[in-house]
Amino acid sequence: MAIAIRYLIGGAAATMAHISILMLLVELFNIDPSISTSIGFCIAVVVNYNFQYHWTFVSTDPHSRIFPRYVIVTFVMLGVNLTIFLM
Repeated sequence: MAIAIRYLIGGAAATMAHISILMLLVELFNIDPSISTSIGFCIAVVVNYNFQYHWTFVSTDPHSRIFPRYVIVTFVMLGVNLTIFLM
């Protein structure tokens, strides 16, 4: 399977996790949407990281080296997500 398709599948799974958590927290638990989307985003980070590390790129680099870089880039994107969400 092409690496691009694996990447897209991992991203789609993470997006589904994000949106599902967001909807669940807002609709069932009446948690503020900004907090809910942040929690959903954090869960999506873990889902996406695992897909990309283990399946898309089949990395053998240690998590201690790869994960911090991934988290930095991803949390910059959290800021973008929240900015768009709060507009």
